[in-house]
Amino acid sequence: AKMVRIHDFRKGLEADVQALNEFYTNLAKFEEKFNAGELKDDKLTRLIEILEAKQSKPNKKAIVFTTFGDTAQYLYDQIHKAHPEWRIACVTGQTALSSQPCDMKKGQKEFLNVLQRFAPRAKLFHELDWGDLYVDAGLKETCYDPDAKKWNVSYEKWRDAIGMLDPDWQKVLDAEVDILIATDCLSEGQNLQDSDLVINYDIHWNPVRLIQRFGRIDRIGSANKVVQAVNFWPTK
Repeated sequence: AKMVRIHDFRKGLEADVQALNEFYTNLAKFEEKFNAGELKDDKLTRLIEILEAKQSKPNKKAIVFTTFGDTAQYLYDQIHKAHPEWRIACVTGQTALSSQPCDMKKGQKEFLNVLQRFAPRAKLFHELDWGDLYVDAGLKETCYDPDAKKWNVSYEKWRDAIGMLDPDWQKVLDAEVDILIATDCLSEGQNLQDSDLVINYDIHWNPVRLIQRFGRIDRIGSANKVVQAVNFWPTK
């Protein structure tokens, strides 16, 4: 009742509604033509080009970060459609998807299963205790320091031991993931340094979030000598 320019306020709201309706109509038209193959999503096309170049390198692993779950799902669907042969997964706060079927360990969450398959060196080899496996593989005499109470087993020997002695974990390694699409549910507290490339498909309003995303691969213990971030900036 105290608004002295209620008429102008109403006109502003009506203009907003009109603009949003036009925006929605244009998006619907674009989506229809995109699904019909009449238009391309240039941003998506550029992302796929970057990932195609990445898949030709020795280290194929890349993390694509985006803010919204809907965008992550869209990228997963479109990239998998363009390259069904790629080993790709998607993790959001609500879902975990993968092009590689994998039987999970008993009681294991799908979210963790995807991360372990994307970064087996960081999430499995370094984070879990494999002492019993090494003993069963006959590595105690050559790879165990009793004074330091520490194992010195290479990543390659670890994978060989799993292949011989633990078929359940071998299934996890056989379903390894190369491309991980994620929201910021993964931007903190995860060791994913098997990868050497982070792609920010959109720029978060908080620059610290970008640093946190990059921190998933810029970590102590990485086997990569160089790590890289690629940012997609809004166009004019």
